[in-house]
Amino acid sequence: RQGIGQQAAAPKSQSAPAGGIMKMSAAAPMAMMPSPDIPVPDDPGTPAKLLEYMGSLGANGTLTYSTFLYANRISTPDLQFTLRQSGWVTIEYPLLPALGLTVTTFLTYSNGVCHDMAFANEEDLSTSSVSKIRYYMGAGTYIFNIYDPVGTGVKGVPATITLTASGSTDEGGNNNPEPLDPVNFTVTPAQVVEYTYNVRSWTKSINSPLFVENLDYTYNGNIKWMDWKQDSQTRKYTYTYDNLSRLKTAAYTGIGSEQYGTSYSYDKHGNIKTLQRYGKKDAGNGSTSFGLVDNLTMDHIGNQLTKVTDTVPNFVYIESADFKNYGGSNAIYTYNLNGAMATDSHKGILGIKYNSLNLPYELLIKNTEVSG
Repeated sequence: RQGIGQQAAAPKSQSAPAGGIMKMSAAAPMAMMPSPDIPVPDDPGTPAKLLEYMGSLGANGTLTYSTFLYANRISTPDLQFTLRQSGWVTIEYPLLPALGLTVTTFLTYSNGVCHDMAFANEEDLSTSSVSKIRYYMGAGTYIFNIYDPVGTGVKGVPATITLTASGSTDEGGNNNPEPLDPVNFTVTPAQVVEYTYNVRSWTKSINSPLFVENLDYTYNGNIKWMDWKQDSQTRKYTYTYDNLSRLKTAAYTGIGSEQYGTSYSYDKHGNIKTLQRYGKKDAGNGSTSFGLVDNLTMDHIGNQLTKVTDTVPNFVYIESADFKNYGGSNAIYTYNLNGAMATDSHKGILGIKYNSLNLPYELLIKNTEVSG
């Protein structure tokens, strides 16, 4: 019968390694695996049990493989192939009188022992001259052989076996696309981003179809200016620094009435003493919609910030991202004995609890916008 052959008992001299590849004769010489692109050689004479890899098979794919088949199961080669996607696979080869009435048997290994393998779904499409059997298989690696269950011949017969995989559907005809092949996978990128560097390996430019940025530096490595272009519009920041390389100003050049510049000053400890920031005050786009959104003065005791005074009132417009002071002129920061902040009346933080690692685990807050 075609399809699933009867399990054959292995002679005592046969053994199958636990790894799952069985060499049927300990005396079998090593041989090169036949290839579809190389003509089948002459009959090798003394049969040797070999494991021959046919190749990898994907959706709508075909494998054609030439080898020597033997009527007896001990000598006929084990043929291995990889199925990249679940689907129907047809195994086809000519029926040759010298081989007798052949069957196609799939093998599996369990605890180092070889067993015949059955499929729940198979279909015999053979004719009087061609063996053609169709199986439904899951993705994986399979081993099969072709032989006559009652054959004893030891003469190799040249034969060509063709494996054909169905399209990208499962047993019920549902879509079952083939997974990406990590070896042959190619991709056309949506965009290419290119970077350039100066002789000190500092980034000079970033270029892509959607975004372009350029940078220039001072002699000591501070960024002197940067500009960027997006949606055909270019914006720019120009920076200045004090003698300790601390940022003093970031002058902004934008589109129309945009204003997003900043300026800073520092105390003798290096803490920020004053900060001015320009931004958007409301949802409009005119000149009155941009202006000073923060004019901050910071008070410190040592290096601990104790108070922030903002001469610019809070803005309702959320995109202004201005400093919000809900505590008025009496707002202060307090700290616990470990130096961690205990309260912040600027934001309405009434208390913070810490664990033994001085990490906060509870925060009590109440202001005009949030309470909890």
